[in-house]
Amino acid sequence: MDIQDLHLKESLLLCRRAEMKCAQRFRELAGRIPSLHEGLRQVILKLAMEEDEHLSVLDAFNARTNWPAAWHLTETTIDRVLREQLPALWQGIADGPVGSETALRYIESVESESSRFYRTLAECAPDAAAQEFFRTMSNREGMHFDRLIETLP
Repeated sequence: MDIQDLHLKESLLLCRRAEMKCAQRFRELAGRIPSLHEGLRQVILKLAMEEDEHLSVLDAFNARTNWPAAWHLTETTIDRVLREQLPALWQGIADGPVGSETALRYIESVESESSRFYRTLAECAPDAAAQEFFRTMSNREGMHFDRLIETLP
């Protein structure tokens, strides 16, 4: 099953899983930032919270859709599709403490892939409302890294 074959509710499920994984990875990353870079650590934790907030946005859109559920996704398929679309979320980060340059490169990769993932879903969306929703989510992901750079101490 390819991403363009997904039912809207399945796409939203994938988005939910991706946002949860992203928030988890950002928290793990923040925990590995040395105390010397406390400002960066705090910014990464804020980014993780923003990913958590996306869950509420996804749930609200899901509740408004009139599309019936059509579950064809197994856990294996969910994992495969997300790994294909968002490989950075499964990429290892160096062992031990993580420097600011490595952290920023990783975050940039995740946010770029997330934005592209939502754009792909927008292209495959079944109606105008879903297309607009996924485009908005793509833009949000695209702005995360820019805002991160602006807020760094």
